Amino acid sequence: MKNIRYIMNYTVGLLMVLALVSCDAILDQDETDFGTGSNTVGFESGFTTLKAVADGQTVSSGIPIIIQGPSVSKLKGDVTVLVNLDPSSTAIEGVHYTLDSNNIVLSPSSSSLSPSGAGVRLEGTLPVTIITAGIQPPLDTPPVLNFTITGISSSENVVLNDLTQQV
Repeated sequence: MKNIRYIMNYTVGLLMVLALVSCDAILDQDETDFGTGSNTVGFESGFTTLKAVADGQTVSSGIPIIIQGPSVSKLKGDVTVLVNLDPSSTAIEGVHYTLDSNNIVLSPSSSSLSPSGAGVRLEGTLPVTIITAGIQPPLDTPPVLNFTITGISSSENVVLNDLTQQV
């Protein structure tokens, strides 16, 4: 019994040493590929609240869309982001809101580059107009917009981040 325990301990110790030694080859490489991954485009968060006073006026607002990744500061061309309204939305276009366009162009020359926790990011805003005419607060259930990004057009290294947006 002691021999089996001794052999097991010796085998486990030997496997641990081999595992540590095998990682050394990765760390000794002269070249790394840090910063070569794709940049992602998507909504800044999964949920945004747009607020307006129900005074019969229209209120211009927007939904933040960002591009972030290892090489955002090196982007040269425009990135067009196509946004569509999900059928699960309860807000009615023309009654609760209007969407001036279902796409936004993020351009390194005209959009805002800002530092973030993950490096640099390119920011833009999808404009939404909130209609308050005919709205009598309080509403039993607030109108909800669910947006999805359905496509991007870019010659750069940019992919979708697959987040949806509830407004």
